[in-house]
Amino acid sequence: MKKNTLLVGVATLALLLTGCSTLDQNYAYVVDQEQVNKAENSQRQHRQVAHVVWVNPPLKKVSSADLPKP
Repeated sequence: MKKNTLLVGVATLALLLTGCSTLDQNYAYVVDQEQVNKAENSQRQHRQVAHVVWVNPPLKKVSSADLPKP
């Protein structure tokens, strides 16, 4: 039983390590400001104005070349 558990653990670790090492880093996720503005503007059009708190803001995938350099 322990041998099977160890084998599964080692195989899972190897799979995770190889998957992370081959990850393509040519893109990044940034906050989608268009979607944020659309949601906040729709809230302002109602009679009872609410304050929008983003727990998980909408994200979009952009190329790393399009990101501003620090």
